[in-house]
Amino acid sequence: MQGSRGALAGLAPAAVPASPAIDVAPPVTPNLVRARAIAGTGRVGRNALETLLFRGLSTPVALVLVVLQSRLLEPAGRGTFVLVVLSVTIGSRLLGQLGIAVTARLRAADVELRLLVHRAFALAVLVGLAACAPIVAWSVAAGDIGLELGLAAALALVPNILWQTVSGVLLGVSQLRLWNVIQLLPPVLTLVGMLVLVVGLDGGVRGAIAAWALAHLLTAAFA
Repeated sequence: MQGSRGALAGLAPAAVPASPAIDVAPPVTPNLVRARAIAGTGRVGRNALETLLFRGLSTPVALVLVVLQSRLLEPAGRGTFVLVVLSVTIGSRLLGQLGIAVTARLRAADVELRLLVHRAFALAVLVGLAACAPIVAWSVAAGDIGLELGLAAALALVPNILWQTVSGVLLGVSQLRLWNVIQLLPPVLTLVGMLVLVVGLDGGVRGAIAAWALAHLLTAAFA
């Protein structure tokens, strides 16, 4: 019996060592989904340079706006202008993050970008219109602003939220050039409007607020 076992063992084929390449190869998974590439990873240097260039253009414009407000508006008018702008800016900062939410949702699930953007626009309009009433009420209660300027500020809120939503989407998909253009438009258009309505037509604080509101409306239309 032991001899037969030894004979059978002698007839058994020798073990062939596995190839190292086969040993370390991962198992093949046909339904494995490849991770989505992050947008803009190959354009970091160019995007940074363009952003610095646009910042270099917007800073002098902002400086000229401050000088115009100081020279052309009286202290009371300048204070009213700042209150109106801040009331809308604070609201738009709180409500204008819908674009970031769109890009976060886009990365989390396979959803069409256009559909998400349309939903964000609808939500921005609804929330912006709902926030108009508190802005008008606060403007009337403040006394220095009044109903007329409060309505102008409220009308500028929805366009402000809309173009900031678009900016968030563009930033999320790494469209930095168009994002920089949209960021530059409000101060440039406000400067042009103030030169026409305040300097040319002597509109005072009402002309300044109208120029600022019109600038945000045109920026939203462009975006």
